[in-house]
Amino acid sequence: MIALPLAALEPYHPVEAAVPVLFVAGTRDLFAAPAENARILYDAASPPRVLAEIAGATHIGFIDPPGLFSDRSNPDLGLCDLLRDLAIDLPGLECVDRGGDPLLPVHRQRALTKEARRRDLL
Repeated sequence: MIALPLAALEPYHPVEAAVPVLFVAGTRDLFAAPAENARILYDAASPPRVLAEIAGATHIGFIDPPGLFSDRSNPDLGLCDLLRDLAIDLPGLECVDRGGDPLLPVHRQRALTKEARRRDLL
């Protein structure tokens, strides 16, 4: 599954949730930047809600098998190249890694995601 930038889903209508919701975002995510996606969804959700921003996490690191696009400094750039090769245009997607937090290894990103889920939802 690929999360699209919210601009691609206009008009956006938040849905109230009666169950706990955990939003997990990576600060190095090229597809769904936390400030433009997870925070907006978090603000729109009804409590109980939790936003876990994982410093250095990428989009690919949450969903892909180890090794996919591992030859790239940020594996999200590999997915950007694939989308371009397939002539898939996603509105609002720039595919520019602006740096910031050091990239996390995929196994560490997944471990932190599981930890947030256990800590905040169980």
